[in-house]
Amino acid sequence: MRRAILVSSVVSLILLAGCQAGGNKAVFGEKVEGKPPTMKVDKVLDQTAQLEGKMVCVEGYITAVCPGSGCWIELSDQKDKTDKIVKVWFVYDKDEMGRVPVEAIGHKAMVQGKLVMQEVSVEELKHFAEEKGMSREEINRTITKPTKEPWVEGAYVVIEGIKPAEARACPGSHS
Repeated sequence: MRRAILVSSVVSLILLAGCQAGGNKAVFGEKVEGKPPTMKVDKVLDQTAQLEGKMVCVEGYITAVCPGSGCWIELSDQKDKTDKIVKVWFVYDKDEMGRVPVEAIGHKAMVQGKLVMQEVSVEELKHFAEEKGMSREEINRTITKPTKEPWVEGAYVVIEGIKPAEARACPGSHS
């Protein structure tokens, strides 16, 4: 009888520990009412014209994070793929801003927000590239004209396997 109780207790503790480890998530922003269907990054990129101005739910891996304040992230369908991305721009109150840690890179995330096609100036593109660690030489060689990029704004984000960072201000200026 004692052995059965001991085995049962050990199994319960193992299951409880597994559930707690799997439940480590960081949540940012306000949940969107009437959640739209979840889409992969490539599907969102294929349908930007139809989705522009609408609420979207995008799932992918974080490939970049604003190192200054965590005010933006980039999502891709694969952990190491950086050519097909959706930028996520956070519109939060000051207490929430800057809490996505750089350690979130490589983690899976679900993002809800409004898809916009954002006109990004050369100055802003260079700033983002600098934040991502590009050399000054490479930035000046490759960034020569503004672009229009798909951004998810005012996002609600759930990131698996991390804890929020302490709030921090971004030393750069973002529009």
